[in-house]
Amino acid sequence: MSKSNVNMIADLFSASTAATLAAAEKVPADRRMLQVQEGKSHPTWLLGHMAAVTGNAVMGLCLAKQPPLPADFSPLFAPEFLGGKPIESDVAAYPSWDQIVATYKQVADAVVSAIRELDDSDLAGPPKGQVPPPLKDRFGVLGQSLVFMAMHNTYHTGQLNLLAALDVKSGVTA
Repeated sequence: MSKSNVNMIADLFSASTAATLAAAEKVPADRRMLQVQEGKSHPTWLLGHMAAVTGNAVMGLCLAKQPPLPADFSPLFAPEFLGGKPIESDVAAYPSWDQIVATYKQVADAVVSAIRELDDSDLAGPPKGQVPPPLKDRFGVLGQSLVFMAMHNTYHTGQLNLLAALDVKSGVTA
C-alpha cells in the first residue's frame, strides 16, 4: 500500500491551512466585515466559507465522513448557488471571529487526518460520499477533487490577504 500521493495531498492541505490561519491573523478587527462592494464576501464570510466547504465538500462528499461543523455554518457560509444565505454586512449575523477561526482549524485538522487514512489507490476512484448532480463535474475523481479543494482554500486565502491589506483610507479598492 503506497501513501506517497496521499501524504503529498495531506501535506498540501496542511500548508494551505497554515497559510489561511496566518492570513486570518493579519486581518485587523476593523476589517473583518470589509467588502469591496455590497453583497461581496468579507473576511468573516470567507473564513467561515472555507470551514463550511472544507467540512462539507472534503469531509462529506470526498471522504464520506461527518464534518465537525456547527449546524448553523452550512447555510451561513455556503454560496447562494448551493442554497446558502446571501452575504450579510452585519457582524451580528455571524458567529464570532474566534469561533470561526477555531472551527476552520478543527475542520482542516480533521481533513488532514482523514486524508492520511487513504491509500494512493483510492485517489483514482470516485469520491467516497454521495455527490449531488450539480457538483458531479467538479467532484468526479477523488484525488483531483482533494487537490481542487486545497486550491479553493488557497484562492480564498488570497482574498483574505487582499482585504486585510487594502488601503481603505485612500479609497483604493480591488
